[in-house]
Amino acid sequence: MYGNRFVFLFLITIIFPFESFSQTQYPKDFFRSPLDIPLLIAGSFGELRSNHFHSGLDIKTQGQTGLPVFAAGEGYVSRIKVEWFGYGKAIYVTHPNGYTTVYGHLSKFSPEIEAWVKKNQYQKESYDIELFPDASIFQLTKGQLIAYSGNTGGSGGPHLHFEIRETKSEKPINPSLFGFDIKDSKPPVIERVFVYPADENARVNGSAKMSQLTLQTQRQGYVKTNPVKVSGSIYVGFSAYDRLDLTANRNGIYKVESYVNGLKNFGYDLETFSFFESRYLNSLIDYAYYKRTGQRIQRVYKAPYNFLSIYKDKKQNGVIEIKDTTKYQIRLIVTDAYHNETIVEIPLIGVENPIIDSVEKVQATNLVRASQPFDFKSGKVSVHFDKWSFYEDFNFDFQMKDSITAQIGSASIPVHKAFDLTFDVSGFSKEAIDKMYIAEFDKGRYFQVNTKRIGNTLAASVKYLGTYTFKKDTTPPKIYPINIKKGQWLTNFRYLKLHVSDQESELSGFKATIDGKWILTEYEYKENTLTFDFEDNILEETPQAKHILKVIATDHVGNSTIFETEFFRKK
Repeated sequence: MYGNRFVFLFLITIIFPFESFSQTQYPKDFFRSPLDIPLLIAGSFGELRSNHFHSGLDIKTQGQTGLPVFAAGEGYVSRIKVEWFGYGKAIYVTHPNGYTTVYGHLSKFSPEIEAWVKKNQYQKESYDIELFPDASIFQLTKGQLIAYSGNTGGSGGPHLHFEIRETKSEKPINPSLFGFDIKDSKPPVIERVFVYPADENARVNGSAKMSQLTLQTQRQGYVKTNPVKVSGSIYVGFSAYDRLDLTANRNGIYKVESYVNGLKNFGYDLETFSFFESRYLNSLIDYAYYKRTGQRIQRVYKAPYNFLSIYKDKKQNGVIEIKDTTKYQIRLIVTDAYHNETIVEIPLIGVENPIIDSVEKVQATNLVRASQPFDFKSGKVSVHFDKWSFYEDFNFDFQMKDSITAQIGSASIPVHKAFDLTFDVSGFSKEAIDKMYIAEFDKGRYFQVNTKRIGNTLAASVKYLGTYTFKKDTTPPKIYPINIKKGQWLTNFRYLKLHVSDQESELSGFKATIDGKWILTEYEYKENTLTFDFEDNILEETPQAKHILKVIATDHVGNSTIFETEFFRKK
């Protein structure tokens, strides 16, 4: 009977392959491409990134910056954001059909938008800025120039980050559902398959630990693993990627469906999600395996306090009960956004396994219940977790490695909400405390955590369990010129460039002036460069040729460096 049901469901997926895709009818002809070059994708919607799902498409720009970027549809500029990190220079266009498009990592905006943004930056004397123009200021037609592609913000190389969001909810939606001409004829590639015990009584091939399976048959669109002997409650996991036509990039998948003996029991898809839930990705994946190996295994399982909205058909949250000594067949259907699918078959043999190995039980002296807040203090270190900070209950481990270094839980356990960490530093002078900051120690390096100094305490909001200490920074930032020398004539120069960096507590800000007047400088943190564009024309009203450049850079504990030099320039 199970076999007949399975054949029926398999035939349904073949005959009607599109039925299980989005129920929403997205417009297929409203938007055009934001670039006038073939759409080659370096990163797909929903890809698994560090602590988040990728919320758009990363479109290749032929390895260069400065390509014209066009409005994907008629509408108006509703938001402009400029920042060091994140999307760098970004523009948001609201359309009359209920959607907003986003264009990120831009090098600059179109001339009229660029002038308006710079005017506001000079008024606020700030490079970082967020603006919400009235709908009447920048009305756009479909295909109108709005910006130029770049590599600003957290970009790892020249490309255009492109999003489509539902305007009302601001939820990003997979742009691949809107009819763009993106070529993909290849099914996803399955790299690894795992079976996991779901509780302490389950066994996989006699073990209480997860087991990686051998891919016995692997051809395009089909994978079969070796049989697995299991008992108790189990679930599966896998790693996969999708490769589009004309590119070698490993992109993310779109959808997963799981069947047990022909009956659907679990699934999820990446049609849309909300930004506030994106960090739940750390529960979708096997986070401990990721911390060990840097590779993300997608779990076909939902943890108790994982509230991601992408899950479908959550029968027993993906857990499969092996109740007898019979054979089971798990079938995963892994699909990309263009309906190409790969089938994974996993044969299971139910057994009454003897225990070959076991997981040592740890006495739950500090049990953290994810649905409740939790406070812990030891010596001069204290932590506070809000409820829903974790995806599952766990035993909290704490130890002092030395007098100022604390091991706070296991780094293999993901944290959803940032928790409060406090060090009591009452044994130090106020002058010393003012130069201190909390640091995370990971993989042989210290990483500064944004620290508040409140009386005799250092406090921070941190997002990872692991090793924390505090450090003292008395070294000011470094500033030195890149393309100018003292007393140099710069009449024919377009840009003025300096190196600005900090080795310990990192830069918190800087200020640059020419002849005492604030100037707009753009900081590129990936190269530690600070750049001023003479075409801002702030020297137009200055008759003299001699000018004084002054730059002040400050780090997170207040150490400052002042760089000052003179140069000559006449209009």
